[in-house]
Amino acid sequence: FSLLLLLVERDTIHLAISVVIALKILVCNISCFYMIKKLFKNMNSLLSVSLALLYGFSAYGLIFYQITAWIDVMYMLPLVVIGLINLFEKDNPKMYIITLALSLYFNFYLSLMVIIWIFLLSGLFIYIYKKKDLSKKILSLGISTVLSIGSSLLIILPTYKQISISARLSSGFNSLLNS
Repeated sequence: FSLLLLLVERDTIHLAISVVIALKILVCNISCFYMIKKLFKNMNSLLSVSLALLYGFSAYGLIFYQITAWIDVMYMLPLVVIGLINLFEKDNPKMYIITLALSLYFNFYLSLMVIIWIFLLSGLFIYIYKKKDLSKKILSLGISTVLSIGSSLLIILPTYKQISISARLSSGFNSLLNS
């Protein structure tokens, strides 16, 4: 959505940024609604819409009004969850790989937190599916996550190189890990 700003005249950029932010928040609501409908098929539509609006307009989401690139990860998270469920239930990792890779492309800072959250959520799925070919599911999760991270190295490595030569990272990789 941020690329839409390239189509706007310079004197109206402040209005276009507000429109892009509104679009991103709208997509947050839609992706959360889609996830709720996929996970809870019998849930009342009014409740589904209410929960999706609570997600999109949460304080967590609204604080990203200042850092608009972080909203992209917020609307990708429900799609990553659906992909994770597809990986565990249908042995189909395609959506998980694509959505996690896109999330990493959009913003790898927050996506690393998403990956940590995925492994915590996967612990719950492993507990639920403990009798259904567990080793194959864990292997599929690991390979799919590595593929997503590997495809995002096109973004992460140049960004790390730029950070490492800047004043933000004066003493190398150890200070990045400790900061």
